[in-house]
Amino acid sequence: YSTNDVFGSPGSSQAKTENDHCILLSKVASDQEIKELENLENVTKLTVTDFVLEKESSSAPQVHGHCANIEEQVAAFEISSLGEINNQPMDLISPSVNSLNPDHFSLIDITQHDIDTIIKQVEGGAANIKDIYALSPLQEGILFHHAMAAEGDPYLVATLMLFDNKSALDCYLVALQKVIDRHDIFRSAFVWEQLSSPAQVVLHRAQMSITEMSLNPANGPVSEQLLERFNPRGFRINLAQAPLVRAVVTKESDDRWVLLQLVHHIIEDQYSRTQVQVEIRSILEGKAEALSLPQPFRDYIGQMRSGPSDDNHKRFFANMLEDIDTPVLPFGLSDLNHDSLDATGSLSLSQELNDR
Repeated sequence: YSTNDVFGSPGSSQAKTENDHCILLSKVASDQEIKELENLENVTKLTVTDFVLEKESSSAPQVHGHCANIEEQVAAFEISSLGEINNQPMDLISPSVNSLNPDHFSLIDITQHDIDTIIKQVEGGAANIKDIYALSPLQEGILFHHAMAAEGDPYLVATLMLFDNKSALDCYLVALQKVIDRHDIFRSAFVWEQLSSPAQVVLHRAQMSITEMSLNPANGPVSEQLLERFNPRGFRINLAQAPLVRAVVTKESDDRWVLLQLVHHIIEDQYSRTQVQVEIRSILEGKAEALSLPQPFRDYIGQMRSGPSDDNHKRFFANMLEDIDTPVLPFGLSDLNHDSLDATGSLSLSQELNDR
């Protein structure tokens, strides 16, 4: 880990205006690398230098910034089997609607009791609910593993970023919030407790949580301290509190700042990380109006629900697995991820076996 890998080189002038710093950040946004931190699968480090990044190796993977456009992201996983997304009925809820009933929600089987339960759990109550719809199969699987994890979250992704001044950090966070404001999926909360079935709840407004911490460099590099405190192996976020994007910032030294960005995989993946950097760059360059209108994720959910019913899926798998009589959860071993702990084993081979 090199503290010289920052947004803007350490020797850059501190006399730049706030706008200059925003433009600087936008210029480097498309020329980044990502490195896996050793023994920390869920954490990535974003490293950038001023204008041009010197590649550390020819095989270094290209970074794809976090967030944005899960509509296209999910399509990369599943849409090939569904065909083109058809336009679905528009959502029926405006900010002026304070009383919600099942007729408002065409993309989920929901009761009035479910709606009342959701209203109590999401920030802003009924007035802040834009839509409610079912989860995609992929999201249901991610939610299952989130709920099963006794500690930490296997689908919480942490990205470490370094900035050479507070102005550049603030510019990035403002642009990220604008991306959240553009896309329904980033303003979605996920509720399942005491409901007939899990639901994703789109909010009209969802402000990203930004936590500023004061860490003592005498206790070690502040970036490592952040990673230790918010390690996804032991840290979780509440999926019912949108947006599922969290920012933790701290001052490293002089004017340099560290950002630890936490995003849950239930709303983003590798493809969507690419799209967010495109949008952030456009916003920082003052070209937000040139961005295309985001395609609502509800269109994909609508297309999914217009396909085979859950009963058809159940019959298919019941027929396929009808001859299996072995317990699917043998001996009560439900820890599928072993708490995300690493294990190392070694075995010495005989010379004879090695020669063979």
